[in-house]
Amino acid sequence: MMGSTPFAALRRSAARWLFVTCAMVGAGAFACSGDGGTEPAGLDLARSTLTIAPGPYVSGQQYTATFTARDEDGDAFTTPITVSFALSGGTSAGTFSTVTSASPGVYSVAFLATVAGTASELRVTVDGAALTGTLPSITVIPGPV
Repeated sequence: MMGSTPFAALRRSAARWLFVTCAMVGAGAFACSGDGGTEPAGLDLARSTLTIAPGPYVSGQQYTATFTARDEDGDAFTTPITVSFALSGGTSAGTFSTVTSASPGVYSVAFLATVAGTASELRVTVDGAALTGTLPSITVIPGPV
């Protein structure tokens, strides 16, 4: 049956969802047009990464940790988010500076190693959700006296 009754649909296109309106224009053929509106793809913590230079981490020295947020397509996640860094487990300790973002989706913090001890896990939380998987381990060793 041919007709021009329009219907609406969401269509996935690269890293965006597009709202499109379609109408049948022939046997099994449709004409679709978008309204130009887009909605960013969601944050995908499984594709996001947390990095810090490899140790040893010397007490009194500063290191940079970086969290790169990715969407479900692996592209930079550019929607503003709240990111926090912390150490978990172990007895190695340090302090973190204020989180900065030099480019969309990339969040960095300075880590100052302060207390030598056993391995601690570097953790990041994004809008209350913890990044999981294999996370960097930090073992602080004593610095020069």
